[in-house]
Amino acid sequence: MSQIIAKDQYNKLSAVKQAYDAKDTGAFSAAKAELLNSFALLDDVNSISSATLLGEWIGKAEDFSDRYDDYSKDVFRINAKAIITTWKNSVSTGLVNYRIHRSRTQAQMPLIKVLP
Repeated sequence: MSQIIAKDQYNKLSAVKQAYDAKDTGAFSAAKAELLNSFALLDDVNSISSATLLGEWIGKAEDFSDRYDDYSKDVFRINAKAIITTWKNSVSTGLVNYRIHRSRTQAQMPLIKVLP
Protein backbone atom coordinates (compact mmCIF):
# COMPACT_ATOMS: atom_id res chain seq x y z
CA MET A 1 0.00 0.00 0.00
CA SER A 2 2.75 2.46 0.89
CA GLN A 3 4.43 1.80 -2.46
CA ILE A 4 1.23 2.83 -4.24
CA ILE A 5 0.97 6.00 -2.17
CA ALA A 6 4.66 6.82 -2.72
CA LYS A 7 4.28 6.35 -6.49
CA ASP A 8 1.20 8.55 -6.46
CA GLN A 9 3.20 11.23 -4.61
CA TYR A 10 5.49 11.56 -7.62
CA ASN A 11 2.45 12.36 -9.75
CA LYS A 12 1.22 14.86 -7.17
CA LEU A 13 4.64 16.48 -6.98
CA SER A 14 4.69 16.74 -10.76
CA ALA A 15 1.30 18.49 -10.65
CA VAL A 16 2.67 20.94 -8.05
CA LYS A 17 5.67 21.70 -10.26
CA GLN A 18 3.54 22.15 -13.37
CA ALA A 19 1.19 24.54 -11.57
CA TYR A 20 4.15 26.45 -10.16
CA ASP A 21 5.80 26.74 -13.57
CA ALA A 22 2.50 27.92 -15.07
CA LYS A 23 2.15 30.45 -12.22
CA ASP A 24 -1.38 29.16 -11.62
CA THR A 25 -1.87 29.86 -7.90
CA GLY A 26 -5.23 28.10 -7.70
CA ALA A 27 -3.94 24.89 -9.26
CA PHE A 28 -0.74 25.17 -7.20
CA SER A 29 -2.66 25.44 -3.93
CA ALA A 30 -4.91 22.51 -4.83
CA ALA A 31 -2.00 20.31 -5.93
CA LYS A 32 0.03 21.25 -2.86
CA ALA A 33 -2.90 20.36 -0.58
CA GLU A 34 -3.23 16.93 -2.25
CA LEU A 35 0.50 16.30 -1.83
CA LEU A 36 0.45 17.30 1.84
CA ASN A 37 -2.57 15.06 2.45
CA SER A 38 -0.71 12.15 0.87
CA PHE A 39 2.11 12.60 3.43
CA ALA A 40 -0.40 12.20 6.25
CA LEU A 41 -1.92 9.14 4.57
CA LEU A 42 1.53 7.57 4.13
CA ASP A 43 2.28 8.23 7.81
CA ASP A 44 -0.95 6.49 8.78
CA VAL A 45 -0.27 3.48 6.55
CA ASN A 46 3.31 3.08 7.76
CA SER A 47 2.27 3.34 11.39
CA ILE A 48 0.19 0.14 11.25
CA SER A 49 3.05 -2.19 10.29
CA SER A 50 5.62 -3.25 12.86
CA ALA A 51 8.10 -3.76 10.01
CA THR A 52 8.27 0.01 9.56
CA LEU A 53 9.00 0.86 13.19
CA LEU A 54 12.53 1.78 14.23
CA GLY A 55 12.17 0.19 17.66
CA GLU A 56 11.15 -3.15 16.14
CA TRP A 57 14.14 -3.16 13.80
CA ILE A 58 16.64 -2.24 16.52
CA GLY A 59 15.00 -4.75 18.90
CA LYS A 60 15.59 -7.55 16.40
CA ALA A 61 19.25 -6.57 16.12
CA GLU A 62 19.59 -6.54 19.91
CA ASP A 63 17.90 -9.95 20.19
CA PHE A 64 20.27 -11.38 17.60
CA SER A 65 23.29 -9.94 19.45
CA ASP A 66 22.45 -11.68 22.76
CA ARG A 67 25.10 -14.34 22.26
CA TYR A 68 27.89 -11.79 21.73
CA ASP A 69 29.93 -9.54 24.05
CA ASP A 70 28.87 -6.01 25.09
CA TYR A 71 30.96 -4.31 22.40
CA SER A 72 29.35 -6.43 19.69
CA LYS A 73 25.89 -5.70 21.09
CA ASP A 74 26.60 -1.97 20.75
CA VAL A 75 27.84 -2.49 17.20
CA PHE A 76 24.68 -4.41 16.29
CA ARG A 77 22.55 -1.53 17.58
CA ILE A 78 24.65 1.11 15.78
CA ASN A 79 24.61 -0.87 12.53
CA ALA A 80 20.83 -1.36 12.74
CA LYS A 81 20.40 2.42 12.98
CA ALA A 82 22.85 3.02 10.13
CA ILE A 83 21.18 0.47 7.86
CA ILE A 84 17.81 2.13 8.36
CA THR A 85 19.10 5.31 6.75
CA THR A 86 20.46 3.54 3.67
CA TRP A 87 18.37 0.44 3.09
CA LYS A 88 14.80 0.07 1.98
CA ASN A 89 12.88 -3.14 2.33
CA SER A 90 10.51 -4.53 -0.26
CA VAL A 91 7.43 -4.20 1.95
CA SER A 92 7.37 -0.45 2.43
CA THR A 93 9.17 2.73 1.49
CA GLY A 94 11.70 2.11 4.24
CA LEU A 95 12.08 1.43 7.89
CA VAL A 96 10.67 4.45 9.61
CA ASN A 97 10.45 5.47 13.22
CA TYR A 98 6.85 6.56 13.03
CA ARG A 99 7.04 8.97 15.94
CA ILE A 100 10.19 10.70 14.68
CA HIS A 101 8.92 10.72 11.11
CA ARG A 102 5.58 12.13 12.20
CA SER A 103 7.29 14.83 14.30
CA ARG A 104 9.55 15.78 11.41
CA THR A 105 6.60 15.91 9.02
CA GLN A 106 4.65 18.07 11.44
CA ALA A 107 7.64 20.39 11.85
CA GLN A 108 8.04 20.76 8.08
CA MET A 109 4.36 21.27 7.26
CA PRO A 110 4.27 24.94 8.38
CA LEU A 111 7.26 25.63 6.15
CA ILE A 112 5.65 23.93 3.15
CA LYS A 113 2.31 25.65 3.77
CA VAL A 114 3.98 29.08 3.61
CA LEU A 115 4.57 28.61 -0.11
CA PRO A 116 2.02 30.44 -2.25
